[in-house]
Amino acid sequence: MRHAILLAYRQKKMLGSRHIMCRDKNECDRIKAILLSDEGWSEGMISQALRKHQTTINRYLYPCDVKMLCQAQAR
Repeated sequence: MRHAILLAYRQKKMLGSRHIMCRDKNECDRIKAILLSDEGWSEGMISQALRKHQTTINRYLYPCDVKMLCQAQAR
């Protein structure tokens, strides 16, 4: 089990904005998983809430995905 992701305020705002504009369901789920992890949710809880397999959530929470999503929003 990994530690919860800790996002800066700016990163949270960027991901929140991206989630609102997003039309791809998988990308929206990835953003929700990252934001829930930042709020202290465990991978198991996120998996149940999003109805995704826990290995999928693990991939969503991989640090490279977080950085990639935040960088893509900044462009």
